[in-house]
Amino acid sequence: MDSLSDELQGKSELFKALAKFHENLVQPKKNAENPYFRNNYVTLEGVQKAIDDAAKGTGITYTQLVYDTDNGKTVQTIMIHSSGQVMRSGTLTLRPTKSDPQGIGSAITYAKRYQLAAMFGISSDIDDDGNKASAPKQQNNRHQRAPQSRRPRQANKQPSLLERRKGLYSNAIGNLSRTLNMDYNQADSDVKGMAKKEQGWANAKTVEEQLAICINVANKLLADSTKPAK
Repeated sequence: MDSLSDELQGKSELFKALAKFHENLVQPKKNAENPYFRNNYVTLEGVQKAIDDAAKGTGITYTQLVYDTDNGKTVQTIMIHSSGQVMRSGTLTLRPTKSDPQGIGSAITYAKRYQLAAMFGISSDIDDDGNKASAPKQQNNRHQRAPQSRRPRQANKQPSLLERRKGLYSNAIGNLSRTLNMDYNQADSDVKGMAKKEQGWANAKTVEEQLAICINVANKLLADSTKPAK
């Protein structure tokens, strides 16, 4: 953990900006429907807009690289701060089921959306909508049951900032513990210990501010763990 802690210290301006970013962040509505799993998710455009809106005044921007590999289309996301500090995601490679332009485009779009959501803490979907890129076709079944009628949706109550931060932190720790194959509580303890060493911790007067720092630390550790070995 010491080497990771040293690297975190070298990106203090970026992490301060990320804390401000999460104060501004409003989770986008899941406005697209997956016809295979019959659930809703946020489109790539929706994720990008949520990030662009929250990044105003923070000095944060990003770029996404797409290139070919032997295993398919590969995407990498780079978060950039105006100070010159950067943070890179690991690479995500998908092999389209169909190699036509639609299948390739679907794989790239899914990879871009997935990486952006992971790096910036966007809750983009309930389930996997990447079946167009990587899942096999469903077989037609004449005897499938008719879909049940859906209950009318109630107006969504906007969660508080504290609730949003708790949700983002829980997701980040869950992703980190699964990626590193470690206990959830241990990951939680390690991240909080590292967060308390951050420069901004002493000035974090509220639980929301402390959670923002913890989220940044967890996301940084996750990004480092998925970097390809040199």
